[in-house]
Amino acid sequence: MVTLNTVTINRMKAWINGYVTPNSPTTSFQQALIKAHSAFACRHPEWAASLFDEHFLNYTAQFVFQRYINNPASVDGLTLARAWASQLWLGEAKRRELVTELVPAAEFFLNRLASELNAQSMGVRKSEQVICGEQQ
Repeated sequence: MVTLNTVTINRMKAWINGYVTPNSPTTSFQQALIKAHSAFACRHPEWAASLFDEHFLNYTAQFVFQRYINNPASVDGLTLARAWASQLWLGEAKRRELVTELVPAAEFFLNRLASELNAQSMGVRKSEQVICGEQQ
């Protein structure tokens, strides 16, 4: 599991608080979010096509990222999967089934996001966005 350093957490706090400039933490966070989602979509295309998309990450799951900033250990794949399921009109049994199926993929997403944020905070510029194993 990838852990976040203090610089990364401070950048995420600024993102949540809405500070946006061309080189702001928000821009960095959005870049990390996009890269993490790109990797997620390559690894789990079925979930990316099932509303685990950028709109979900930027809106429905925003409260998950707010919790993550305050206490990274409080957010796991189950938390993110439950947020995803909250946007669906399903019966409770089906919702639980889908959440259980999504947890490993959601963990992958969170680990990839943390990795991207840590790389940014350490000044490591990962190459351009990776599209299913190829660099663009």
